[in-house]
Amino acid sequence: MNDTAPLAPDSNLSWLKSLSFWLCLLVSAVLFGAVSLAPRVRDTIRLDHAYRQNQWELVRTEDQIQQMQRIAQALRDDAEFLQRLAEADLHAQQPDVQQIPVDHHLVLRPTPDSERVVSPSASLPIYLPILDLLSDNREVGNALLAISAAIVIFAFTYFQEYTSDTEPERVQAALRSGG
Repeated sequence: MNDTAPLAPDSNLSWLKSLSFWLCLLVSAVLFGAVSLAPRVRDTIRLDHAYRQNQWELVRTEDQIQQMQRIAQALRDDAEFLQRLAEADLHAQQPDVQQIPVDHHLVLRPTPDSERVVSPSASLPIYLPILDLLSDNREVGNALLAISAAIVIFAFTYFQEYTSDTEPERVQAALRSGG
């Protein structure tokens, strides 16, 4: 004879009910967290982006200042540099230098640093519009919170496993009888 008692039909699916219950609670927590944390995350992302842009601008400005200081130092101390600069500005030619005329668009001209250096393309995250929607639109936030609450109620109603002491029938009977 077999001494093991047959399993109740519900016990084979108890792990599935438990998993469904916890997944419902997890989804509900994610929805609640998305609504409640969206404004803070959005502000943090925007502040970080502004900080990085300002850092880049500061470094660029410091580089320009250093370059201007080197040019000023060279203008004070280097007579040959000053002479070449004057020749370039006045288009003065030395008799032994031969120049070949070219079209205007082919002439090499130094460009200022402000035109050469391009700001890094630190783009904002792709999910920022979703954070904006959750932060600014109260209707969407309230709808997600209502869905979250409905999921919790659904999970506790249909997936919560009751022990023999807390079966709903016994609880309801105890409530009807007054204790």
